Amino acid sequence: MNSRGRAQMNAAMSETTRRFVLKLAGGAALLAFAGAGAGRAALAQEALAQEASPVASPAGGNGLNGNSVVIRIRAVKPDRSADALMALIQDGFVPLVEDVPGFIWYVAGADPETGGQFSVGVFADEAGAAESNRRAAAWGELGAAEFVAGEPTVYDGEIGVAAEAPGAAMTGSPEALTPTGGLVGKYAVIRLRQPNPDWPVEKVLELIGEGYVPLVREIPGFVLYFGSADPVSGGQAYVGVFADKAGADESTRVAREWLTENAYTFFAGDPILAEGVIGAAAV
Repeated sequence: MNSRGRAQMNAAMSETTRRFVLKLAGGAALLAFAGAGAGRAALAQEALAQEASPVASPAGGNGLNGNSVVIRIRAVKPDRSADALMALIQDGFVPLVEDVPGFIWYVAGADPETGGQFSVGVFADEAGAAESNRRAAAWGELGAAEFVAGEPTVYDGEIGVAAEAPGAAMTGSPEALTPTGGLVGKYAVIRLRQPNPDWPVEKVLELIGEGYVPLVREIPGFVLYFGSADPVSGGQAYVGVFADKAGADESTRVAREWLTENAYTFFAGDPILAEGVIGAAAV
């Protein structure tokens, strides 16, 4: 990045301090258009040399539990390329989000057929999540927001249940320690849900961990899954990553069947849905 570009970024970021939650439709784009930061390849090589660490538990959770998640959902303009947008995010915004204190995991993707676009970021705490929103808003104002229509739906919460397959993004495998964690090309499905007040959120996450997680882990192509909740509103988000769309579709079928068989009425209303191929990622 040249000095002029860095000065523009700093100026934009200093003017953007507000934090977003699901209840707000306002906000700015998560996208960026600057070049990738130098040194990412060197950091990946250094990580590859470190000893891998195991997943904390096999079924109901792992290192993702307790971390903060930020999800953004919006639409790509009909005259813009989703592939070009993913390249801009990978080269421009990913270096910024990787530099946020407490950064853990990030993916962005799109569905070329529907034009839907999403991103998911995981951070060690709420402060990191808020900082990622600030950087996203600032970089969107620099011009990449021209790729997307309208204002994003933005959700944030705390992960309460999680699981991943061996070799997935958080296990510390050699594949996972590459800059994108082997996630580019995988298929993600995201659902934002409103709570049924008859069901305490903690109980919902507990039952999902005990009942649904073992089922979703058995789906061919399973990569990872987590559920989170906003401690204020009770709004929830569920994210699944699979090798392909067939796995994601099967996870939806299994979830519907599990909920029906157990007469679980965890949620109110219809979900906000986003899905598609992951085109940008970092771990």
